[in-house]
Amino acid sequence: MKRIIATVLGLVGVVALFGIVAAWVFVHFDWNRARPWLAVTASQSLGRDVKIEVDRQRVRADDRPVLASNCRLAHSELDWHPQTGLEEGLEAALERPLGKGVALA
Repeated sequence: MKRIIATVLGLVGVVALFGIVAAWVFVHFDWNRARPWLAVTASQSLGRDVKIEVDRQRVRADDRPVLASNCRLAHSELDWHPQTGLEEGLEAALERPLGKGVALA
């Protein structure tokens, strides 16, 4: 019986350690590295070339280098789940950058 408990506790410890390491990597990952992948995905969705560039003059000194969101609270409290995938969301955002029914005067 002690052996089973030790095995279960060991497995729980490994899973917890893996979760901590995964969270650390997620928070500290340089998401600017994902720009090429995002540009390719947007290009495929739109059927035209998309280039993502950073204008360093527009980046504020106090901007966070890493910004991560977490939807768990919305999932648990509101039973909310995303219904739009990345490609569909990109297409909609680029087709109507100001929102549905909004136009520049």
